[in-house]
Amino acid sequence: MRVRPNDVHGGVFGPGGGVFLSIQHWLNGVEPHCVARDYTGITMGRDHQSKVLFGKAKSPNGDLKVSDAAKYESET
Repeated sequence: MRVRPNDVHGGVFGPGGGVFLSIQHWLNGVEPHCVARDYTGITMGRDHQSKVLFGKAKSPNGDLKVSDAAKYESET
C-alpha cells in the first residue's frame, strides 16, 4: 500500500496485536528520522506521546477505539 506524504492514514490490529512496517523515501532534503517525531493524532500512551516533537499529538481519552486510528472503520 502506498501512503503519499500528505495522506491521512491509520491502522487497527486485532487482539493478537500486529506490526506496522514503514519503508520511506525522504523528500526535499529532509534527513531520515523517527516518524513519531512528526506524528499527528491520538497517541498510544505516554511513551508514544513523549517522542512527538513537531506533530499535533493528543492523549487518548480513556481506552483507544478503532475510530481513533481509522475513523472510517467500524468496531465490527
